[in-house]
Amino acid sequence: MKIDDTVTIIETLIRNLSHELKNPLTTIKGYAQLLALKADDP
Repeated sequence: MKIDDTVTIIETLIRNLSHELKNPLTTIKGYAQLLALKADDP
């Protein structure tokens, strides 16, 4: 395996992991914002 192939595999892995971490965090952030808005509403 060449170094370029290894770098490409690592880049793909990091990109996929980043995507998998960001999606749930975005959902949690959205729900937290909704809860904050409802808490301000009498």
